[in-house]
Amino acid sequence: MSWEMSWKIPVSIKGILFKDNNVILLKNERKEWELPGGRLERGETPGEGLLREMREELGVSCSIDN
Repeated sequence: MSWEMSWKIPVSIKGILFKDNNVILLKNERKEWELPGGRLERGETPGEGLLREMREELGVSCSIDN
């Protein structure tokens, strides 16, 4: 399947990261808890963007489980 992003509609992704049967959450600038993620960059698939966001926000390498 090909993935194309329209810059007229921002696309963001979020991921659920499990560690020892716990879900990892981040606190945002408004002090609210949220899942790690963010906006896709031009040419990225959702999977690539999610893995990049996990590296940037959490400093971890992970894999996507379907």
